[in-house]
Formats: sequence, structure tokens, C-alpha cells
Amino acid sequence: MAAHALMRRQKGEEACRLLFRSKEDAQSRGANREAALFSSVRGSYLAALGRNEEALDAYLEAEQLSEDSVHDRLITARHLVGAMDRPDQALEAVNAAVSFRSDDPAVSDSEVTAILAEALSIRGLAFLRLGQPEKAVQELEALHSMLSSPGLPSLSCDLTLVEELSRRRLAPRLCRRYLQLVEARAREEKERRVLERVLAVKQTVNTSDPPQSPSS
Repeated sequence: MAAHALMRRQKGEEACRLLFRSKEDAQSRGANREAALFSSVRGSYLAALGRNEEALDAYLEAEQLSEDSVHDRLITARHLVGAMDRPDQALEAVNAAVSFRSDDPAVSDSEVTAILAEALSIRGLAFLRLGQPEKAVQELEALHSMLSSPGLPSLSCDLTLVEELSRRRLAPRLCRRYLQLVEARAREEKERRVLERVLAVKQTVNTSDPPQSPSS
């Protein structure tokens, strides 16, 4: 909370130093999961400051401290495909992230669903960066199918992939169907921020099909 307050006051460097010290302290006490959290948050702050290589190091350290948790691996993968523009590495990272034991009693069904949804989104973004829009659309189709069934809350419904596809005028009808499902779920759950984001993304969806599209 103290680091967050510093960031809000535009004191990002101080926030990152505070998180580093907190991480070191947690490690010295053997509280590696706590240390992983500090390292991961520090990574997000470094990324916000445009220090993407340092952010990647922080995310990778969080993976190690948390014993390669799926959540931390996915954070790294998203950073690789977005800020770092390394889609090949992002695909490797996300595929490694989802190779977890599905029968692990520590992972609930809802967590598995959220993990798979996040992985599909990152894979779709990576395929777009690699110039493979057809595969990116397939990932959104899989996301749409997953969302059609109950179990995935609106907060876990990714919008970055559909936003990227919309900007490129790809699969507009599929984008609209996906956004309609997320919007309905957000209204049902009264998730105001998700709803606002959905409505903003809907503005980017072209109202007519483009002349060439990998999928409708």
C-alpha cells in the first residue's frame, strides 16, 4: 500500500526501491511467496516507468521465488508479448505456464478456467505479433466458447485480444459476440469497471465486415 501511494504521487523510483527492500526482507525471513509478490509488483511498476528489461528481470525473479507459479509465469508471458515484443518467447512461456497438473487439489476449477482464458489471450496476441491472424482469431473463438459456459467471471474475461483484433478490423462479428457476452456478465455481476472497458472497446469494433478477414 505504501508503494502504491508513492506511485500515485508519481514517485515511481521510490516505490520500486521500497518494494526491492521489502522483497529482500521477506527473503531473509524465508517468506518466499511474500517476496515473490513484492518482486512481481515491482515488475509492474518498472514496466510503467518504461524500464522493461528490469521489469522482465523482476517478473522472472518472482517466478523463481514462487516456485514457477502459473500466475507469475503468465505475467511474464504477457510482458514478453506486450512491452518486450518477443512473441516467440511469449508463446514458449505461456505454453510452459499451462503445463500444470490439472488434478492438483490446490488448483480449483475456477482457477483452471481463468488460467486457460489468460493463456488463450496471450497466445492470440503472440500470433498477431508473428503475423498469423488466423491463429489469433482461433484463440478468440476458444475464448468465446469458454465464456459461453458459466464459471468465468467478467473480471477474468480478457479484452486485450479482442481490442487488438478490432483495431486491425479482423473478425468484427466474433469480436462483437464476445463483447456482448462479457458485457452481459459484467452487468449481471455489477462490475462497473469491466463494463466501462467493454463499452470503450466496443467503439473500436468496425460496424461492417472488412473486405478481407481470417474469420467472421
